[in-house]
Amino acid sequence: MARFVWLLATALLLAAFLAIGGCGLLATLKVIFPRRSARILAALTEHPWRCLALGLANIAVLLFLMAVLHKAPPLAGLLAIVLALTCCFGLAGASERFGARILAADGRNGHGVFTVAVGWCGLVFAALIPVIGWLVLAVALASGVGAVIMSFFRTAEAAQGSATAQASDVK
Repeated sequence: MARFVWLLATALLLAAFLAIGGCGLLATLKVIFPRRSARILAALTEHPWRCLALGLANIAVLLFLMAVLHKAPPLAGLLAIVLALTCCFGLAGASERFGARILAADGRNGHGVFTVAVGWCGLVFAALIPVIGWLVLAVALASGVGAVIMSFFRTAEAAQGSATAQASDVK
């Protein structure tokens, strides 16, 4: 019994540190890159299934290329950096979308960094639930990665109009 309590306490402590550190990182990305964040959120809002499929495909291709290029460490390292940056931006967008849905369910109008923080904390604490929570986090990550890829093919006007429409939907 004591071992279970120790394991549970460790998991909760790790989740708390991930929630705090992740909030800082994702909020910083939201503040430093507002237009990219708006494009990612617009892609997630308008095409969630397309983002998920594109994200799964891109993650699979990048992991395959990293495995093939393991003999060329500079190229594999470059792909690892690209994958890590894509995952960070994707999680920022997915967290903002998840946070907006949480706040909308509570009748609040979330916007900006607060929405990212609420969404990230929700994703981290959902990941504490075995299997189901892990799937939620994996789907959010894959959707976010797909939204990052889609955001490179969107115009700024389309992203701004979609973000404004999404903000009016939350009200």
